[in-house]
Amino acid sequence: MAHFQKALELKPDYAGAHYNLGGALLQKGKLDEAIAHFQKALKARPDFTEAHNNLGNALREKGKLDEAITEYQNALQLDPDYAQAHNSLASALLHKGRTDEAAAHFQEALQLNPNYAQAHYNLANLLLKKGKDGTKRSPITNTPCKSIQATRKPTTTLPPPCCKREKWMKQFNITAGPANRSKLRGSQRQPRGILLQRGKV
Repeated sequence: MAHFQKALELKPDYAGAHYNLGGALLQKGKLDEAIAHFQKALKARPDFTEAHNNLGNALREKGKLDEAITEYQNALQLDPDYAQAHNSLASALLHKGRTDEAAAHFQEALQLNPNYAQAHYNLANLLLKKGKDGTKRSPITNTPCKSIQATRKPTTTLPPPCCKREKWMKQFNITAGPANRSKLRGSQRQPRGILLQRGKV
């Protein structure tokens, strides 16, 4: 970092030096100093997309999500194809609970860079939490639900009317004894309706 600081002593408006020094400070967790240098980089060069993105990262680490989202959006206005800014914006939106918007920006990042491992990881976690990984999850335990198959009792096949009973018995390989055959045949010959006995005249 000493050389960045020396560069800034020689040229205070050196946007690249402010940006790199801010990145080094961000890695060390010195968020306030990092934010100050990113802001100076942007003052010297307002169209510095990477500085907007890293300023957003520092603000997000500080918990200033709304300001971070604004910086990511500024970066994307300058460069709509900036995959890293889409991923960063999606992460901030996810922290705000705006999951649908976050998913859209993760997907946009992956369309721009299909090999973006961090965006794949972030999108997978988002979908897992939303239960869109192809597995239905319990709303209480957030664990995969077991599929429960309803058990049906075997249905009993009822015999058809007596006029079709012999065909039905043949279909199900049921053999009728002599007594049953005579009853079946007798029932088939019986006419429909009620027979009245004639009285003696």
